Amino acid sequence: MELPNLYTGKELAAKLLPHESDWSLDHVAAALENLTEWSIERGEKSVLDAAAVAEEVRQMNMSMSLREGIIQQLERVPFTCEWMLPSFNFGVRGFAVL
Repeated sequence: MELPNLYTGKELAAKLLPHESDWSLDHVAAALENLTEWSIERGEKSVLDAAAVAEEVRQMNMSMSLREGIIQQLERVPFTCEWMLPSFNFGVRGFAVL
């Protein structure tokens, strides 16, 4: 069985949205990581899709135009990813694209 490529939140954001600014990628990465940390702390499997990440971005404190720009980009890239490690740590390669 071949192991999947694993990504940090920032690497996954860059893979999904290669033309976005570092600022936007940081926010998408934060959304991925926050949702994953919350799931793992609750003892749940962390499987995320574009809609869940967009909803987390929607809750972030930033200008409406920047937020909506990120959300529009996420809506154009349907994806599902999963945290593959037993525990969560920020900045660790653990996200796999399904």
